[in-house]
Amino acid sequence: DQAEDRVHRIGQESDCVTAWYLVAEGTIEEEIVELIDEKRKDLDAILDGKVTESSSLISELIKRIKGE
Repeated sequence: DQAEDRVHRIGQESDCVTAWYLVAEGTIEEEIVELIDEKRKDLDAILDGKVTESSSLISELIKRIKGE
């Protein structure tokens, strides 16, 4: 998100940006992307006033790696 936002800084002349995310199947990045997506959904729910279960991104990743 931060990299995408940099393109839209004040003074940039580009009106649109296409961002591509390359994630190889079966890699740690695949797990990280899934966790970040879940966290984004939690954040959206919180901003909408809904209660969600709180957990650490790192602890969730470790659980997934260990197969828990």
